[in-house]
Amino acid sequence: MGVAAASGIVDLVPFLLVRDVGRSIRFYEALGFEVVKRYEPNGRLEFAGLEATSAAKVMLARVDEVPETGPDAAAPGFLYLYTKDLEALRARLVSAGHDADEIDDGPGPGPNREMCVRDPDGHGHMVAELFEGSVARDPGGGRDAPNRDPATARAVRGGPL
Repeated sequence: MGVAAASGIVDLVPFLLVRDVGRSIRFYEALGFEVVKRYEPNGRLEFAGLEATSAAKVMLARVDEVPETGPDAAAPGFLYLYTKDLEALRARLVSAGHDADEIDDGPGPGPNREMCVRDPDGHGHMVAELFEGSVARDPGGGRDAPNRDPATARAVRGGPL
C-alpha cells in the first residue's frame, strides 16, 4: 500500500435523504441490505446505516422535504448496484411490493443486463448483473475479491488497466 492509500480515502458510502427511514429500510432490505446501525432519538428513527457486503453500503437520513427526483430533476447522481442474479432480485423486489422496471438486454459499454428501480422517495437506481470485466467486485471470491483478474480485465477492455 502506498502513502496515498494509507492516508487517503478508504471507503465510500452513499448518503440518501428520505422522508421515512423505516419505509426506506424495507426497500433496501429487499435489495439485500441489512441494517448495521440505527439512530433513534426520542423513539424517532432519524438515521440508518445498511450494508449488503463490505463494498455495498448506504446511509439513510430522515428529512422533512426530499429534494426533487425524476428524469428532469437536477440530481447529484444515482446508485449503480450489481447482483449475480438480476431476475431473482427483480422477482424479490416485485413480490415485496416494490417497483422494478423490466430487465433491459443489449450491448453497450457496460453491463448487457440491467434494470431501473426507484426507492419509496423516488430515488432512481440502476441494478446490473455482474459481468466479466465490470468495476464491481464479487464477494463470493473472497470478502473483496475483484470480479476478474487484471489480465482478463485488460483483454475485456482492450487495453491496459
